[in-house]
Amino acid sequence: MNTRAVTQKYRLNKWTDIIRECRSSGQTVTAWCTEHDINPKSYYYWLKKVRLAACEALTPINSENSLIVPIDISTQTMFFARPISLFVQSGFCSAPDREFYAL
Repeated sequence: MNTRAVTQKYRLNKWTDIIRECRSSGQTVTAWCTEHDINPKSYYYWLKKVRLAACEALTPINSENSLIVPIDISTQTMFFARPISLFVQSGFCSAPDREFYAL
């Protein structure tokens, strides 16, 4: 790995820690940045970079190792008293009754 790549990785890791600290503080970004002498524009710049790096690290959906499996419900016979909606977020599935199921 060249010097530029090592430097970029170091900065990305540093800002990942900074963003986690800010998010867990319970303060607004503006208040936290002011308290820690960080320019909010820098915070949001690095937040975007951290998010992009996280997305790039995810396994592609069409990969053989993907945890996302398409389900064809058109061939299934299901009867429900009312339509249901499922919401998937951060590896959990929730239905209107607010029960959570780990995926």
